[in-house]
Amino acid sequence: MRRALGLILAAVLGAGALIVYGPDQEHPDGDVSGELAGRHSSTYPQGPSAVIEFARARLKREPDDARVWAELGIAYVEQARITADPTYYTKAEGALRKALDLRPEAPEDQARAQTGMGTLANARHEFGEAERWAEQARRLDPGHWMIYGVLTDARLLLGDRPSAEEALQTMMDLRPGVASYTRAAHYLSVTGNPKRAAEALDLAVSAAAPDELAFCHERMGELLWHTGQPSLALAAYERALAADPRYAAAQAGRGRARAALGQSEEALRDYTASVERAPHPAVLLELGELSLSLGRTQHAEQQFALFEEVQKLFRAGGVSDGLLSGRYESDHGDPATAVRLLSAEWDKAQTAETADALGWAMHRAGQHTQALPYARQASEWDSHRAEYAYHRGEIERALDLTEPAREHLSQALRLNPHFSPLHAPQAKAALNTIG
Repeated sequence: MRRALGLILAAVLGAGALIVYGPDQEHPDGDVSGELAGRHSSTYPQGPSAVIEFARARLKREPDDARVWAELGIAYVEQARITADPTYYTKAEGALRKALDLRPEAPEDQARAQTGMGTLANARHEFGEAERWAEQARRLDPGHWMIYGVLTDARLLLGDRPSAEEALQTMMDLRPGVASYTRAAHYLSVTGNPKRAAEALDLAVSAAAPDELAFCHERMGELLWHTGQPSLALAAYERALAADPRYAAAQAGRGRARAALGQSEEALRDYTASVERAPHPAVLLELGELSLSLGRTQHAEQQFALFEEVQKLFRAGGVSDGLLSGRYESDHGDPATAVRLLSAEWDKAQTAETADALGWAMHRAGQHTQALPYARQASEWDSHRAEYAYHRGEIERALDLTEPAREHLSQALRLNPHFSPLHAPQAKAALNTIG
C-alpha cells in the first residue's frame, strides 16, 4: 500500500546524513564515479568529465565491459546537462545501447544500462519511455535506489503524483541522502508545500559532500526565489558560487535575484556569463525577457534568435521540449503554434506547469473561455506559484471577471512581487486598471 506523504516528510526530517547525489538537474543522477572506482580501481574520478575519461580508458582495455559502457552513458547524460551540449545525448544513447547489446549476465548490470536509458529518456522529455525503462530495471534489481529516482522524476512529470510519491518513498527507504532529500524538496515544492521543501533542502545541504554543495545551495536559491525572497535567494546563489564559481545554473539564479533587487547591470552580466558557459534555452529566454524589460530590444531579439537555434540543436539531439517552446511562442512568437505545442504536451503530461502554459497560450491566442479551466487547474494544483496566479488573473480580466481577476493578480504580487521582469509590472498595471 502506498504510504502517505507524511512518511516521506518523516524520512526527510529524521533520516541520517548519508551522502549521495541530487535530482534531475545539473548534477549526476547516481554515484557513477563511485560505481566505477569501487569495481575497477582505487582512483575515484570526480564529476562527469573525469568519469568519461576514466571509462574510455577502461574500455580500451576491456571493450566488452557492459557495466562501464552503462556508466559512460550515464556520465554523458550529465555532461549534456552541465554543458547544454545535446550531442552528448547522442553519445549517451550509443554507450547505453552498447551496454545492452553486450547482454550482461549479471541482472544488476543489465538493470544499470536500463536505468541509464531511463535517465536519458527523462533528459529528452520522453517521460513515458523513462518510466518503462525504469520499470524494466526494477524487475531485475529492485533494491537499487537510483531506479526509483528515475521513476520519481518520470511519474511526477507525467502528472502521476501518487505513483511519484510511492517511488520517492522507496528511494528514501533505500538510501536517504542528498538525492532523496532534493527530490523530496522538489516534490513538496510543486505540490504546494514550500516550507517543508526548504526543510528538506536544509538537510540536503547538511548531508552534502563538498562537490555537491553548489547544487544544493542553487536549489535553495531557486526555492527562495519562487517564494518571493530575492535577498535570501541571492545569498543562497552566492554560497553556490563560492562552492563552484563556474556553476552556470547558480550564475543565472544570481542574475535573476539581482534583477529583482534592481541591480540590472549586474544581473545582465551574470546571465551573460551563464549562457556563455552553458547556453541553456530556458536561461536564454530569461535573459531575453530581462533585456526586453529594460528596453534593450535588439539585445533581447539576439537572445531569442539564439534560443531558437539552440532549441533546434536540442531537437537534433533527441530532446523534445514542447513546454519551453510553447512558452516562448506564447509571448514572443505565434500563440497559435504555442496552443498546438502545449496541447500535445498536455496529452502527454497533465501537470500544473503544463496546464498553466496551455491556458496562457490559449489566452494569448484569444481563446479566453477555453483557457480559464486550465488556469484554474494549475493554480489549484500549485497555489504558491506567482506566475500561475498572474496568468489566471489576466485570463479572468479578459473575461470581465473583475473580482476574481483582482484576487489572483494581487495574489501573484504577494507570492513574489518580482516573479517576472516583464509580467510583474504588467500585473501591477492591470490592478491599477481594475481599481
